[in-house]
Amino acid sequence: MPTPGLPSRHSTSVVTVYVNYRRMLALIDTCSDATFICSKTLSELGVPHSELNSAHFTQTGGVSGQALKVCGAAKLHIQVALKAVDFLAYVVETSVYPVILGTDFMRCVGTVAFNYETGRVF
Repeated sequence: MPTPGLPSRHSTSVVTVYVNYRRMLALIDTCSDATFICSKTLSELGVPHSELNSAHFTQTGGVSGQALKVCGAAKLHIQVALKAVDFLAYVVETSVYPVILGTDFMRCVGTVAFNYETGRVF
């Protein structure tokens, strides 16, 4: 059952993941070089985030075309299918999805297959 306010997982690359052992939806974004988590989601997890210095980017484009303000970074335990890693994600003020998995995450976990028809990751 899709989360209210989010598109059906069958219409996009939205998958179920576990972040710090809590189940949630994430967008697999093959056009993003970085992985992001919404600050509200991070607060609900009770995870603090570090501030970014000027060497990091502070704004990036979102999947909907709106700018995402990057306000920090946080170390998370992320599991997709049977692959789990401790991973540094950038914290954004707002996002349509709780988590956006970028190509940096995909390179870290290696091969993950996504069946667009069933919405299943393996």
